[in-house]
Amino acid sequence: MTSRHPSLQVSKYIVIYTKLLEGLPPQQIAPHEDQEQFFTNLFNLEVKNEYLRGELDRLSNESCLGRHKPFLNMLFQECLKHARNAPHADVRKRHALETLSIVLRCILSKNLGGWEVMEVLGGGVGQSDDVFMTFTALVDDIIQDEVAPRMYFISISKGLYLRLNPVILSPGAYLLRRDLFSSLTALIKSCDTERIISEAALLLAILANFHKSDAGRLNPYVKRMRSTQDVDLMRKVCWAINKELMTSIRGYRDISDDSAKSIFTTSFGYMFASLRSDGTLSTTLEPSRELFKNQWAWDI
Repeated sequence: MTSRHPSLQVSKYIVIYTKLLEGLPPQQIAPHEDQEQFFTNLFNLEVKNEYLRGELDRLSNESCLGRHKPFLNMLFQECLKHARNAPHADVRKRHALETLSIVLRCILSKNLGGWEVMEVLGGGVGQSDDVFMTFTALVDDIIQDEVAPRMYFISISKGLYLRLNPVILSPGAYLLRRDLFSSLTALIKSCDTERIISEAALLLAILANFHKSDAGRLNPYVKRMRSTQDVDLMRKVCWAINKELMTSIRGYRDISDDSAKSIFTTSFGYMFASLRSDGTLSTTLEPSRELFKNQWAWDI
């Protein structure tokens, strides 16, 4: 059926998501199916990546926290459920993971605060423990799975942590509540793919860096890093981080001319511009975040 009528399958996918985005519950869209069966059937359909990403990108922050919050809660949690529980070779597992990746990347790109992301995806601070601990467990499972899209979820985890301050009311904090050290280090030592090694090593370094000075005893990654005697692991971690640092340095050089002549000329230019009556306070420097917007390693 799928191979004979691919256009019908795409149309069905778009029709279902259009109704969900309009606020219709699954019971109204498919009255003869319960919610579990509804999403089982939905995840059997090929993901229309560009369509779903476009629809989610169009949602305003206010809409995510208001009208579309129940839909986003439901979709995120159903993705988690099917990604963890579907049999390994089942297409539903792959489609649930792909949908989960789209949802996370779209929501993180909206620059919401930590508690707001917990509202949008977890249903609120009171319900978020189960949801985000399940997500962290899924990340752990994926890191250990050679067939799963490990690169996506290591990168997404890093983005989740970096873009949201990992305080108590933040999804990033849940990555500190489950010790991923064994999974990450096993991946770093066994994997031959440079990009995956680099992403895993950077995630490990980022997690170990949280409150390393004043709360080191509470950070499981700091404790494990301090006690490890694995020379091969540390050699690979140092290689990976050094590689990323060199990439960042090259990126900086590509977008910034820091030669002595350029610095001298630019400084005088800004000085004289600021002295003009019509130019006072008008000269603005492009913020470093904007300059390096294409350097986000998690956005793949």
